[in-house]
Amino acid sequence: MAITKVLGRNMDSIVVERETTVQSCLRYMKEHRYEPETFLPLDYIKVTPINEQLRELQEPKNVKLILDVIKYDKQYYKALLYACGNALVCDNDDDARKLAYESGNQKNKVVSLNGTLFSKSGIISGGSSELKARAKRWDEKHLDTLRLRKDKLFDEYKEQQKKKRREAELINARAQLQQLESRLRYSKTDKETAEKKLRILMEKDLVDLQTKLIQYEPRINALQASIDEREKLISKLRIEKNKIEDAVFTEFCKQIRVANIRVYEDRELQAAEKRAQERLEFENQKTKIQTMLEFERSRDTAGHVEQIKQEVSTLEDALQKCQKNEKKYRKIIEDLQHEIADIKDRLLDHKKKIEFQEREIAECTKRATQLNKDYNEQRKRLQLIESDIEKLRLERHNYYRTAKLNEISLPFRGNAGSMAAISLAETSSSDDTSVVSSQTQNNSTTTISMTQSSTTTTDSSTISNGDGILTSQQDTKQIYDLEDRFELNFKRLRDDLKKINYEQIDKEEKLLIKQLSDIEIQLQKHLPQTSTIDARSREVKTTFELTNAEFERARNAAKRARQAFEKVKKERYDRFNALYEHVSLCIDDIYKSLTNSQAAVACLTAEDAEEPYRGGITYNCVAPGKRFQAMENLSGGEKTVAAICLLFALRSFKPAPFFLLDEVDAALDNTNIGKVADFIREQSASEFQCIVISLKEQFYSRADALVGIYPEPGDCITSHCLTLDLNQFDERENIANTRS
Repeated sequence: MAITKVLGRNMDSIVVERETTVQSCLRYMKEHRYEPETFLPLDYIKVTPINEQLRELQEPKNVKLILDVIKYDKQYYKALLYACGNALVCDNDDDARKLAYESGNQKNKVVSLNGTLFSKSGIISGGSSELKARAKRWDEKHLDTLRLRKDKLFDEYKEQQKKKRREAELINARAQLQQLESRLRYSKTDKETAEKKLRILMEKDLVDLQTKLIQYEPRINALQASIDEREKLISKLRIEKNKIEDAVFTEFCKQIRVANIRVYEDRELQAAEKRAQERLEFENQKTKIQTMLEFERSRDTAGHVEQIKQEVSTLEDALQKCQKNEKKYRKIIEDLQHEIADIKDRLLDHKKKIEFQEREIAECTKRATQLNKDYNEQRKRLQLIESDIEKLRLERHNYYRTAKLNEISLPFRGNAGSMAAISLAETSSSDDTSVVSSQTQNNSTTTISMTQSSTTTTDSSTISNGDGILTSQQDTKQIYDLEDRFELNFKRLRDDLKKINYEQIDKEEKLLIKQLSDIEIQLQKHLPQTSTIDARSREVKTTFELTNAEFERARNAAKRARQAFEKVKKERYDRFNALYEHVSLCIDDIYKSLTNSQAAVACLTAEDAEEPYRGGITYNCVAPGKRFQAMENLSGGEKTVAAICLLFALRSFKPAPFFLLDEVDAALDNTNIGKVADFIREQSASEFQCIVISLKEQFYSRADALVGIYPEPGDCITSHCLTLDLNQFDERENIANTRS
């Protein structure tokens, strides 16, 4: 909520590189009527440098710059500095108010963890339900949703690019079709004009023919009367002929089962007559058309009509061809669209499965991280409890030792302890002994061990006892174990003393100490002052001073050892963390560049977040187009690419002038060989010089220069080398056929 409050209206701002990009975006949004947005061009915005003194604030505790608690890429530093400025974040409202308005002449912009903002101008704005709703956008689920939306939009963008390439071909085909349709319209217009002229001429000829027909009508009527008389005669003769035919063909008619021969003749001859009639009609039509054509030729219009017909025919053929091509292309496009739809469906199914599995993996990882965190907290609590126990055991031993030195008899229960068994040796607590041990953990094949085993360093501080004998840590443990078996008998205590609390115990202890001191003073007054007692007292005092001085020296030595250890530990953590942070940030980009795919993912995860060098570093890779799986389940080529990616990431931390690779392409296929070779060529052009030992043509054919080693047989086999500069060749594809 604190980050959301400080960012304010810049929470949804869009960061771009140049101001020209902002202008293009605004123009596009205006054309498509999108909602207004805020843009932050990195080359235009002006920012105030960070006040480094704010990073050194000690009071109140846990004060940090907002910019320091946000994880971001370095390229967006200027935008975040513009949005956050020198704003500070505190644990609570009281600390934030003091830091904002009660820190001298300087006023600061401070926000508390609950979202209350104290501005320099004195305005205080608190959190609200709207702020809480906006702050939820930082949740992991929302980030996952945004990532899924990003992937979906990227897929849609690729589909749109494919459609644009198809649309260019379709636009060309449509342009050709429109051109042909335009030519066809002009040809049809010419054809209609020619037909109109031809129809006028034919109508004029028809009128002439009708005039001639009227002139021939009297002759036609006379001929028709003559024909009618002859038909009557023919009919009479036909009847007689039929009678004769019936008599002659009676048997034949019975065989073919017809009434008479005329039925047979009518049936057979009818078809022949029909064919003859049709033939005659065709001949008449042919003659008519030939006559018209001759007439038109005489008028010198046949050539023009023929030319128009040829053009119309040519255009119709071209139109039909274009229509066929259009149908063909449309069918191809429809098939491709169906295939694309099927592929999209399958891709969505696979993506849903992958997303479900990734969510499960993320939940498992989250649970494992939480369990590991709980385990570390419980372990710290256990160490604190053990430390408290050691302090209490030390206090108990000091009480026993003091009682014995003062010849105070303690009431033990039965055989559970005696005054003679109490040791007079002084012991040190665990806080005064520097003991550090770290264990080296072995990881499975899915992790790359980056741990460092640290040896147990023990400052063997020895402490003198009352008899001048030094006790080690092992002796101290034995003394504590022996005293653990002691049981005091508290029956002699009054009931009211058994029920008192620790505060009352402290009071009673001080009172008893004071009474004891008074009694000792009284004893000193009444005891005889002999020289023996004085000598013994001086001896005991000298021994005590020597023992105390030795104890102080041992304590100081232990503290110095601890300080040295903490310094080495911090330096070790800083160096390791610098390497780990650098590799974690750059390994994903290197893996994407190496595989030439934005869908590839590579990440490092520390098993122990507080002391990463004590545990393992888990390295996981997701190859392009594949689901997440353990490293041991990847193919040989994928493992090789992942290992090369890790090598390049480690090299980028402290670059060396040369990089030597020995047959890294042995397990790679041709596709991965090309990707690795292209990546090495790109990096060697600007980052480093690379020497690769390879036996595959697909790999070494992409190098800048070749060095070949070959043996020369003889009495003593000697090796020789050949060199070849590949930069002199223009076409890289021909290098594989070149022999040194």
